[in-house]
Amino acid sequence: MRIMKLRPLQRGQQRGLTLVELMVGITIGLIITAGASMMAVNQIGEHRRITIEVQIQQDLRLIADMVAQQIRRAGFRGWSELGVWVPELAGGAPTPAIESTNNPFDALSESDDGKTLTFVYETNPVLGKTRSDMTSYADDVNDADHGGFKIEDGELKIQLGRGNWQPISDKSSYRFDSARSSFKISTQSQSLEEFCDLPCNGLADCPPQQDVRTVTVTLVATSVLLQDVTRTVQIVERVRSDKIVGVCAKS
Repeated sequence: MRIMKLRPLQRGQQRGLTLVELMVGITIGLIITAGASMMAVNQIGEHRRITIEVQIQQDLRLIADMVAQQIRRAGFRGWSELGVWVPELAGGAPTPAIESTNNPFDALSESDDGKTLTFVYETNPVLGKTRSDMTSYADDVNDADHGGFKIEDGELKIQLGRGNWQPISDKSSYRFDSARSSFKISTQSQSLEEFCDLPCNGLADCPPQQDVRTVTVTLVATSVLLQDVTRTVQIVERVRSDKIVGVCAKS
């Protein structure tokens, strides 16, 4: 009886993977997959963050432009001719001099905490008319002429008429920080004494003063979804209609 010896298989004759090789391969694959997943999650999170930052920044710019436009309207008088003195006109039927009147729309104020800015301006101006045409013109402030802004409950609100406050920000996306957001009015007064013909000689409210007013608006908003995303916008806008206080001596 012949006894046959079994030879071990040569390396080139092996087929398939051993258990150890399979486990090593699976481990390497899991490491690669985990790394790729982390990169994908980080990229998605960064993209989300950038989207939120851009949205807040764009909204703040639009709001800042709206605030600046409204501040420029503050003090607008529909019929500015009423603020100019008209001299006496001689002739067959002499016309007496017409005194100038103060601008009733020059009110501009901020609240004590700096969270509210209010002003007035003529919302229904009369254009292309002269003083003689407008004998019945009502040069006064009505409810529709009131404007302003205020920060309340994380929102920025605009006043469209007396007491009619409407939100112009989306507090579901971002909220304004009332501690760091504010409205501040700066006033620089300049004497107009050189434009008066007569000395004051102790006359009250003489000489007149020209108040040049500037409003500094600081708005700080924080994302609702990402609390560490905060953006700030600041504008400095001069009120175009300067306030005149006082009068010149008449005689």
